[in-house]
Amino acid sequence: MRRPALVVLVLAVLLTGAPAVARAGVATPPAGPAALAGIRTPGTAWEHDPATGRLTVTADDTVRGSELAALRRTAARAGAVLRHEPGRLRTLIAAGQAIYGGGGRCSLG
Repeated sequence: MRRPALVVLVLAVLLTGAPAVARAGVATPPAGPAALAGIRTPGTAWEHDPATGRLTVTADDTVRGSELAALRRTAARAGAVLRHEPGRLRTLIAAGQAIYGGGGRCSLG
């Protein structure tokens, strides 16, 4: 197996966790990253924080009212931390653009 494919496989397993079985009287575990995959609210971003092992959902000042309430519910269901970022989030890079780090070059994909 090629190294990049192996890395993707390991990350997928780590981010999704083991499947959970719901039982009567036992709290349902968080839905995990899959719950965040459906977020399409402008002014939001989400990421996995390797330092804490938790997912973080970030919302900017444009997310308010019912959108913010729905985002809170989704973050709670995913076991994620909801964070507010003042100002407005915007995309500064585009697909295929070069990214440099750690002495190497990669493309955003």
